[in-house]
Amino acid sequence: MSERDLLSEDLQRKSLSRNEIVLPYADALQALVILEEAHQAVLGWEPWLKWPNGSHLHPLLVLCHL
Repeated sequence: MSERDLLSEDLQRKSLSRNEIVLPYADALQALVILEEAHQAVLGWEPWLKWPNGSHLHPLLVLCHL
């Protein structure tokens, strides 16, 4: 079971990734509460960019492409 599996179906559906928890800020805060209640450690937090066309990626990848 992954940390993502601990989230509600609604939060899982909202995640931009099927492998990681990638949520808008307000939903991420809700996910943090769920993970804390399940005694799961959050070891990192990083932003993702979502472009107007719907695509998304890590900001560091954008810098590498410039």
